[in-house]
Amino acid sequence: MSISTYDLSTELDELAAREECSECGNPPSKACTSDECPLDDPLDDEERERLAALRALRDTLGGAFGDEVLIPESDFEDYARELAEGIGAIPDDLAWPVNCIDWEQAARELAMDYTSVTFEGIDYYVRL
Repeated sequence: MSISTYDLSTELDELAAREECSECGNPPSKACTSDECPLDDPLDDEERERLAALRALRDTLGGAFGDEVLIPESDFEDYARELAEGIGAIPDDLAWPVNCIDWEQAARELAMDYTSVTFEGIDYYVRL
């Protein structure tokens, strides 16, 4: 399943807002004087790990999330086929010789235009 970096950016912003108070700048270990302090809902260990992973991915992708899509390496062959169909490279009446395309090879060649990244233990392709 592909992942939108826009969605990851939103998640990162939400977690980061809970990491420290936007009113006083205090980290979770400090008391805050703001009435709307996000420290009332501090991050748990799993959320802190997710925030660190999101920041690392953002840095790997050049320091900012845009509108990229991360495609799991395991799904990249299907992605190549869907892309070819989507841009009209494959006719609707799929017949010989088009139905004999080596999609594994097509995906390998398409991957040359993509960057490989690992996020939470899964390898993805992303076009930067």
